[in-house]
Amino acid sequence: MVAAEDQRARILTLRDDADLSAVPLPVNKTLRDLDVTVLHAIVLEHLLGVSPAAQERGEHVTYVRDAGQAVNRVLSGEHQLGFLLNPTPMWQVEAVGDAGETMPQKSTLFAPRLQSGLVLRAVDPGDRP
Repeated sequence: MVAAEDQRARILTLRDDADLSAVPLPVNKTLRDLDVTVLHAIVLEHLLGVSPAAQERGEHVTYVRDAGQAVNRVLSGEHQLGFLLNPTPMWQVEAVGDAGETMPQKSTLFAPRLQSGLVLRAVDPGDRP
């Protein structure tokens, strides 16, 4: 995880010996190991005091898809702090699904995105001209 603040960037990693007993982490190990879970539960909720409900409503938190845009918002002073996360590997998405769990909010972005709702047409293979 990379954090940018005051025109300086820092690489943040979770120490193996970190005491997380006071942090409300998911029971499921696969979910607990996601970079986005570390950001949401440890950094935003536990350290900065932004509740999960506030995160969902976008209070004090803005999500952008472009790393350059995130960095520019911090450098311009629009935001005080920005975080860049590694993309979630497909094997982690699959492992979360296989465990019957749901990925955390804003943790996946698949491209190209399929356009939906523009044109709908019933497709029935037996209904050919």
